[in-house]
Parts: sequence; C-alpha cells; structure tokens
Amino acid sequence: AFGRVSEFVMLGETDGSGWPLMPWARVDAYAAMADAHARGGLPALVALIPLREREANLGVDGVASMAITTWLLPESMPHLRVPPLLGRYPADPDGDARLAREIAIGERVWAARFGRRPDVLGRAVTLDGEAAVIVGVMPAAFQFHRRSEVWAAWSRRELLADPAGEVHIVGRLAPGATLDDVFDQVHPIMSAVALARTPVDTTWRMHGERGPFGAAALVPPMLAKLVLGTMTLVLMAACLNLTTLFLARARRRTGEHATRFALGAGRAGVLRYQLTEVCLIVLAGGALAVGLAWWLTGSIQEALATVLPPWVALHLDGRSIAVALAALALALALVAIPVVRLAGRLDLARLLTHAGVIGRAPKHGRGASALIASQVAVVLILAAATAPIAVSALKLAPVRSGVDDDRVVRVDVNLAGGRYAADSAQDAFAVQALARLVADQRVASAARVGRFRGWRVSGEVSSDSVYVDTRPGPLPWRTTYRTGELVISPEYFEVVGLSTTAGTNFPAGLRAEDEKVAVLSAEVARRFWPGAQAVGHRFRRGLTGPWVRVIGVVEDEIGIYEDWGGTTVEPHQHIYLSAAQAAPQPMTLYVRARQAATPALLEHVRRTVAGVDAAQPVTHVRVLADLFRRKRVERKWLAIVLGSGALVTMLLAMTGVVGLVSYYTAVRLPELALRVALGAPTRAVVWLVARGTLQSVGVGVVVGALFFGFAQRFVERFAYETSVFAPAVLGGIVLLVLVVAAMALVGPLRRVRRIAPQELLRID
Repeated sequence: AFGRVSEFVMLGETDGSGWPLMPWARVDAYAAMADAHARGGLPALVALIPLREREANLGVDGVASMAITTWLLPESMPHLRVPPLLGRYPADPDGDARLAREIAIGERVWAARFGRRPDVLGRAVTLDGEAAVIVGVMPAAFQFHRRSEVWAAWSRRELLADPAGEVHIVGRLAPGATLDDVFDQVHPIMSAVALARTPVDTTWRMHGERGPFGAAALVPPMLAKLVLGTMTLVLMAACLNLTTLFLARARRRTGEHATRFALGAGRAGVLRYQLTEVCLIVLAGGALAVGLAWWLTGSIQEALATVLPPWVALHLDGRSIAVALAALALALALVAIPVVRLAGRLDLARLLTHAGVIGRAPKHGRGASALIASQVAVVLILAAATAPIAVSALKLAPVRSGVDDDRVVRVDVNLAGGRYAADSAQDAFAVQALARLVADQRVASAARVGRFRGWRVSGEVSSDSVYVDTRPGPLPWRTTYRTGELVISPEYFEVVGLSTTAGTNFPAGLRAEDEKVAVLSAEVARRFWPGAQAVGHRFRRGLTGPWVRVIGVVEDEIGIYEDWGGTTVEPHQHIYLSAAQAAPQPMTLYVRARQAATPALLEHVRRTVAGVDAAQPVTHVRVLADLFRRKRVERKWLAIVLGSGALVTMLLAMTGVVGLVSYYTAVRLPELALRVALGAPTRAVVWLVARGTLQSVGVGVVVGALFFGFAQRFVERFAYETSVFAPAVLGGIVLLVLVVAAMALVGPLRRVRRIAPQELLRID
C-alpha cells in the first residue's frame, strides 16, 4: 500500500474478550504514545502516524460528491515514502495563515473529475464546505484500509481537540526493531490510558495490536481468503494434471525419442525438442487464460456489485500478471522435471523395454502414485469446503428480515461542513426532506434513522457496560456485546412494518429535557429482564450514564451474523431511542413505498432528497431487501466459486488419474497378458491393476483430511446450521472421491478384462 509494508505496524484496541476491533484507538491513547515517543520512550518506532478516514464532500465547480478522505499530519506523509505524482504534500493548515486547506487528490479523482490535466495544481475546491486548494496528486496505490480519494492536511490542534475521538495509528519501525519490541513498549502506555479513563466500570481494555500494517490492518476477509485458497488449489490441481499428462505423453514417446537418439540426434537435441514443445503449449495456454481473465473481470465486477465494498475495484494489474507468470513458471518446472529425467535415459535397451520385448515394463511408480494422491487430496479439500457452504446457502435462501424490506428504501446523505455542524441544522434538513418525500402519492411514510452519538443534553456516554434496575452490577458482556442503539423518529416502526408488542411508541412532543425513554426490540427485552415485563424498567450505559426508562417493546428484526462460531440467524439487539432526545448520526432516511419499490421511485427519492441542498450529495439509495440479501448473496457466490473450483479440480484430477492409470495399464499389457496366458484369473489381474490406484486414492484421502482439519476454521465461519464434519457431508465427500477413482479405473479395467495372450506380440 505504501513504502515497504514490513516497516509499519498498526496500533489499535481490543474489546474485553480480546477480540481485535478495527485498527483504531482513541485520541487520548495517541497523545500518550506521542508524548512517550517525544521523550524517547518508544525506541522501536521511528515515527507515529495518526490518521482518520471518513466520508467527506468534495466540491468542484459547485458540484459536490462524496469522497473517502484521509486526514494526515503533514509531517507524517514523508514517513510513508510515497512521493506525489504531481505537486507536493499538503502543508500544515495552522501555518502561515493560509486562506484554504491544502489537499492532495487521488489519481482516480484526478482522472475522473479533472481529465488528468496538469493544471489541476492550485485549483480551488471545497471540502465539506470549507475552502480548499489542490497542491498534489497521489498515486492510486497509496491506500490504507479504504480506497481514499482525497488526502487532507490535519493540524495537531485539530487532532487533539477531541480526546474521545477515534484515529488510526500507524507506527514506522526503527531499523532492527521487531513487532515484539513495539508491543512491549506500547502495552504499558495504553494500559495506563485505559486505567485513567472514566467510567472505571468499562468492560473494554486496550493493548497494542501487533503485525505489519499490510498484514494486520489489511487482512483480507474470510471470503477473500477462501476464494484465494480455492484458486490456489485449482491451480495446484491444474499443474499436477499438466504434469501427469506430459509424463504419460513423454513415456509413450520414449521409443520415438530413443530412436532419434540412436540415429545421431544427440541427447541435447532430443531434450531441446521436448522442452520447446512443452514451453509452447504452456505459454499458449497461459496467454489464452490471461486474455479470458481480462475479458471476464468486468463481468465479475458487475455480478459482485452487491457483495464488494464500493471502494473495491476488480482489475488485472501488475500483481495479477505476476501471479499468472508464477503459475506458468510452476507449470513449466513441474512438466520439465519428468521430461529431463526421461531424456537422460534414452538408449536402445530402454526402447526395447518400452516395447515390452525385453525385461519388465514400468509399473505404478512412486511419481505416479504421488500425483494421484495429490490430486485426490485437492479434490477432497475443495469438496469438504464446498459442501457445508453450499448447504448453508440453501438454508439461508428462505430467511427473511422480519420487516417489509421490499417496500422500504434507505437513503444516505453525507451532510458535512460548518453549515450542518449543529444538530438543529441537521434536524431542519431532515424535516424538510421528509416533508417533500411524503408529499408524493407513491410514498406511504418516511422516517429518520441514525446511530447513537450522544444525548442532546447530557453529552456522550462513553461506557459499553449496561446496568439494569433489577441487579447491582453490569450485565455480562455476552449478554450485551451485540446490543446497539438506533436513534429514530416515531414513524420508523410504521415505515418498516414492526408492531408494538408491549407498551407504546414514543409520544408526541417529547423533549430533550424530559426523562430519557427507549423502546426495545423483543430480544433485548428478553436479555435484559428474562422472564419479566421490560416496560417500566430502567437501564443505563455505565455508572455515569443517565437512566433510561423502557416505554415499549416491538417485534424483532432478523440479522445474519458471522463470527468464529459460524454463521447465525438471530434477532437484532436494538435499543430504539427518540431523535428528540438523542442526536442521530449520520443522516439516513427510510421511505416506505405504497407498493414494491421500483427504479423510478428510487430515482425520484434521490432527486427529492438532493433537492433540499444540492451541495450535500446523496451517497446511496437502496432497497432494504437488497441490503439484507447481501449476506445470502455472499454465501451464494462463495458456494458458486468454491463449487466451480471443486468441479474444475475434480475434472482435472479425474482426467489426470485416468491418463496415468490408462498409460500404466497400457504399458503393462504384455505382462498382464502373460499372466493370463499362464492361468491367472481375470479377477486377480483386474485387482492387480486396481490395487495401486486404490492405494494412491487412500493416501490422498488421508492427506486431504489432515489438511482440511487445519483449514476448517475458515469454513466454519460461513457454515449455517451445517456441521463441517457432519456424517452426511463426510459420507458424500468420500463417495465423491470414490466416484472419481471409479471413473478413472473404468476404461483401463475394461481393457484388462478383454486382454488376450496375443498382446504379448504387440509392440506399441
């Protein structure tokens, strides 16, 4: 992503169970580390680089669009060792009384909005409504965990203004320093910060999160890991299959090449002839594969549009070509090894042996057995990974969200700039937008929704511990770790179609100064007060948080969750707070259509909301059903990708095994015919041929099972109500392997059963 990835480490926080969160820490933790670094207390780090990534509005010629922006201290950027493509790094906004904030735009923005014109430097724009000037263009590869499009100068005063704010902290390692050194030096500092925080009842703790920036902060999701593993196994199977086919081909042509050698062609000439043939075939196949991949990339990007994050773009780049070249080199090496070995054994005696006239014909060699076992192991691993995920995809297909999600449209607006810094300004925007939306006859109702950022009067609640009025201590972490607040307007339950099962909705005329009230989802009510009515009870966040009285309970919304214990379908644990008492962030509107939402309605909703303030871009307009289907679509595509890989691998393995068994059966026909002529039963001859193949298959099954045992944790996360080691699944996989082996043996065994003594006189 930048510089040498191995030189950087990400420092972050973990929750009370030790589970790492996104690699961020609070500003107070950075301030403590920066102070220690300035005093020489962090010798393992050359520099501390705080940054913040968020969505901002970039205005060009009066047209605003959302751009993912990274805010950096100007003195930090040189430490990342990536020079700008054009211009320079942004300078400190506090220096020299500058009239506009200096920013650097990403290469993609430069191409999309400025046509790569070099006169972009010095161009006046706006960033979140604030005057800004472009002073540089950064390369597209200069990224952190999001695909940033703008790099803005951040002053130390702005950074330290909000001690409870969140920042990413990247550390550049000193020469010779290890990650353990960083951890040992950072851990006491962050632990001291945690102890100094209030309230003291928090269930969270802090420590340095070890690992190179590229590995710890940019770890691919499990979905990407599984796909990468699948492609690796398919590539392995293809290379093994290629080796198998060329080995059989080279052995079959040993007589021809031995004759060439005997007639004076020379061993080097014969070897050059064979290797040239191998190279041409492999390179032609590789070129065709790269061309097809280039052509298919656009289609795959479109098909996965609902699965991939919006900043992820699929395209073939230098790394893709490097992987392709590495695969070609591996294939060439695997194929060249048996060719070189066979070329070193060329003589007339081997020619006659190959013809079955002198000596013993080759039997199932160790190389052939290893190839068969390897291909069966690859088939077993992919089949074992595919089966539970495919079953999970089928079981997730009928799952529904519990709300009328096909009639509800979600609209996200990126309100930014000083104009909307106050809650009252955002409230006014929401009121005007909702009034315009419900004026349309196609819209039944609309509501405002957002995440909880703090009470309008008493400020932010900083603890994650939950207390209820029926017990003295906080609720166990396992009871509350998925509980979250949604700030809503009273129309929300009508919009999404949730009914109140107890109590009432938020009353009209509720004020910020009134007693804090909440409506709970049924799941939260059951967890907070098991076996009792929740209405009338109170709860609070932390010892210093205000008490909140429960005035109602509504039906559950269903969510799909993934963790190391597997995929689960369970109710969302929502605490609903009133927008009159808590300020929702960011600006999100829910719109209920009178009928199923159509593309025309989505466009109307977008234009209506954008008409309130054209300078505030509408970033997303989506049907809730599409958002809920995302997890199911992920599972569907994962099953398709893994299933396709398993199918291709099975075909490759079957082809390779059939080729090997057929070849070795063919070269042993004289020996087998002699056995028949001497009175050996046909059944015994058939078993003699099948035994070697079945032994290799057995070894492959054992090896595949061992390797899958190590990889099962990746698969379990995507398994829904399906055990990875379920008897039915394992039985089906073993049956699949046996079918592959049986199909590989059908042709050769039929030939053996029809063998005749006349085969002794046959010379291939």
